[in-house]
Amino acid sequence: HMVCLTTGRVTEFYDERIEQIQREIADKHDYDIEEHSLVLYVRPKKKP
Repeated sequence: HMVCLTTGRVTEFYDERIEQIQREIADKHDYDIEEHSLVLYVRPKKKP
């Protein structure tokens, strides 16, 4: 999820690259992922 700190809007997203990296990290440390969450707290980019 991305949570906009300005508006409070929540945007869901999925990216297989992020999922793969999480699995690789868990494997490297000899774990299986049961559940996970990723929350990005964002602000709109300032326009010039």
